[in-house]
Amino acid sequence: MHEFAAVQSQTELPKHIEQVRYLVGERWGLVLRPYISKNQTEEEVPFRKAGSYVITGGLGGIGFTLANFLAKNYQAKLVLIGRSSLTTKQQAQVQDLERLGSEAIYQQAEVTQKEDVQALVVAAKQKFGEINGVIHGAGVLRDGLIMNKSLDEIQAAVDPKLYGTLWLDEFTKHEHLDFFALFSSLASVY
Repeated sequence: MHEFAAVQSQTELPKHIEQVRYLVGERWGLVLRPYISKNQTEEEVPFRKAGSYVITGGLGGIGFTLANFLAKNYQAKLVLIGRSSLTTKQQAQVQDLERLGSEAIYQQAEVTQKEDVQALVVAAKQKFGEINGVIHGAGVLRDGLIMNKSLDEIQAAVDPKLYGTLWLDEFTKHEHLDFFALFSSLASVY
């Protein structure tokens, strides 16, 4: 969720505020705030103890941070998805999650490919019986202004988000998911 909040400084904006507006003589800056529904407290999170979760981009920055959180706090059963073969460093990451009390497996899959996503969902269900949540954090980093990008560069960045979402939704639509979380760049907010 994002909203405008009053900015105290009239000369310099804090680094996290990039958009400003003036309203009735006051300076306001756009800030991001966590969203909590009216019926939910911060303590009521959708994670289950020993719940099973599919995390695309599971050994990347966002994905591994979330996997680590779920392993440490919920001893979650994790299906970590990535495009490439497992490296020695990534094997160590999976072992780190298991040391935290998690059961973790790595599945190589290309989320833009319908058959790969179907296979990863089948593998997750065979291993853990059910899927309680999906965290779609897979993506290809293509920093820079869109006007400086070729169509191929744009497609490389958008396809994993778009097709990954479509195929994950398609193959988990009959699951009783507690949540389906999508991650994107902060730039998508603006």
